Amino acid sequence: MNIVRSIIIVLILSGFTNLSAQTVSSKPVRGERPYINLEKVPNIAFEPGKISIKLNRIALTAILINNNGTISTTNNTLNKLNKQYGLLTAKPLFNDIIPSEKNKVLHERWELNRWMTLQFGADADIKSIIKDYLQTGLFEVVEPSYKKHVLKEDKKADKPKAEDDGLAR
Repeated sequence: MNIVRSIIIVLILSGFTNLSAQTVSSKPVRGERPYINLEKVPNIAFEPGKISIKLNRIALTAILINNNGTISTTNNTLNKLNKQYGLLTAKPLFNDIIPSEKNKVLHERWELNRWMTLQFGADADIKSIIKDYLQTGLFEVVEPSYKKHVLKEDKKADKPKAEDDGLAR
C-alpha cells in the first residue's frame, strides 16, 4: 500500500512539474504556406491592381515606404519593375494596427512590419507582377489580394450561400 501511495504522489508531482515547465511563449509558430498555382486561379478572384508582399530581411533595409505612399529603394531592379508596372502606392498591410510600446516587440517578432500592400493600375497584370517581383529575391511572399466573400444565409436550403461573383466553387 505504501508503494502505491508513493507512486501516486510521484505521478502527481511529475504532472505539476510538467505544467510549470510549460511557459507561454511569444515566439510565433509558423506553418508551411500552401502552394497556390496562380495560373489555375481566375483573375476575377483577385482585387484589381493590388498585391501583398512580405519583405525579406535584406529588403527591409533597402526599401523605405514614405508617408505619402511612395516607395524609395536602392535596388535598381525593383525600381525598374515599379516603373514598368506603374506602382501607384505602397503602404503597410497592417497599417490600422498601431502597436503600443509594449506590443511593438511582438509586432516585429511576428514580422507584421514586413508586410506591405502595393497598388497598381486596375488593368495591371497581377500574375506577371507577382512572377517578376518574386524573381527579385527581395520578398518572402508576393501574392494577390484575394477578393473576400460575405456569406448569406439561404433560408430555403438551411445552409450558407456565397454571393454569386462568377467564381466556380
